[in-house]
Amino acid sequence: MTSETSRSKRGIPFLSTKITTDIILFFALIPIWTALGITQFFGPVLMAFLFIKLLITSTKNNTPIKIPFLISTLMGLFLLSSLISGLFIQESYWGLVFIRNFIVYLGAFALVLIIINSVKTKQNLIHILWALTILSFFAGMIGLLGLLDTIPAGMKFVTPISKLLPESIRTSEYLRATLYPSISGYYQEIFGLKLIRISSIFLFPNIFAAAILILFPYQFFLFVLSKGWKKLVLALNSILLLVCLIFTYSRSAILGIFLGFLYFIHLQGIRKKRQKSQRLNFLTVTVVVLVIFLILIIAINTMTQIKPLSVKARTTILKNTIQSWKESPVFGWGTQRNMEVIGETSPIPPLGSHSTYLSFLYRYGLSGFILYIAMIVVLFTELKRSQLSSRPDSFWKNFSTICGWIFFGNLVQAIFIVMDYDVVILLLIWMNWGFILVARRMLEKEEKKDLLQGSEKN
Repeated sequence: MTSETSRSKRGIPFLSTKITTDIILFFALIPIWTALGITQFFGPVLMAFLFIKLLITSTKNNTPIKIPFLISTLMGLFLLSSLISGLFIQESYWGLVFIRNFIVYLGAFALVLIIINSVKTKQNLIHILWALTILSFFAGMIGLLGLLDTIPAGMKFVTPISKLLPESIRTSEYLRATLYPSISGYYQEIFGLKLIRISSIFLFPNIFAAAILILFPYQFFLFVLSKGWKKLVLALNSILLLVCLIFTYSRSAILGIFLGFLYFIHLQGIRKKRQKSQRLNFLTVTVVVLVIFLILIIAINTMTQIKPLSVKARTTILKNTIQSWKESPVFGWGTQRNMEVIGETSPIPPLGSHSTYLSFLYRYGLSGFILYIAMIVVLFTELKRSQLSSRPDSFWKNFSTICGWIFFGNLVQAIFIVMDYDVVILLLIWMNWGFILVARRMLEKEEKKDLLQGSEKN
């Protein structure tokens, strides 16, 4: 009887547990989903399921779902625009990629609404951030094992799901990194040493770097809040993430985290003026951090000489993508297209690759691109409004600046890589968008409470 009661309290994961618990379980257990080979499929489907669960729970409890009108409208129109762009797909074999992309963005939109309606207290948020800490720790440790060659570089694992899929899907180049992942690989040789480049539990090194760009600022936020052994754990975990970031050799991520930190400083500066001593200490820390990041970028540029072929390939992709986009400028081509379409050789990556913004313009045309930029503008506005809040040192205001660091860093790195190739990264990015909206809403609540208390005193 006791065990049954205990089981009912714990609930069945994803079925009878709280939605915040479901989010925690999904992100904390990503290493397991990756080992099974199901992360890229499971993520968006779970988010859609959790949104349905949210609808059912809200109906049962007679509580309305909060849907921010402007940003939700833009997200909905973006999805609609992407659907229309699917009518322009030229090569049928890109159809499955189009469906995959649409489902991923639908899942990301669902996650934003789930976060807005589920994160109602500081404790809800902190529990999710600790789940991301667990994810970052395992990703960092696995990356370290790859770096030390404890897990041999280039070794590919066979995931259980790969044995269940049809051969046509199993041998697909698009799913190869998902179904047969590797932890690291040899990058290039320098001074007789072979450099190892790590990807950990993510599809590629640049994607792992994108994850670190998101996870590291959250560690910084928790570190400031924590005490005792938790502070030590977070400090060590942060160092582990930075070591892994260096050995992804991702200059775009390092640039992103560097410029994102500058934006974090900018958001801090929007607040009321600090005392002179506080400003001096803050400026000193800022200068030290900037110098460290500049040294990292210079060191990595020295270690990883840019190959002329890489520059030529990117230039070719950019030039030919723009040329091809002009043939369908309003709604784009639905997905990427092979370079053979315009006479290039097959080893060159497809049109609409190597940049998120170029990808959106090519896939979804001006309609989708403008809607995406409009979403970004709205989120920038929300970040600024949070810092202009009358609350002098609110938990939510502080958290908003961290979200701004991640948000701006993502935008910078997105110039150089396609951020939606990995489901986990896209969900992390859009979850951060949800956090920005939550922080703004919670600050509004605090402001209203202050006004109410002030009027009662008067």
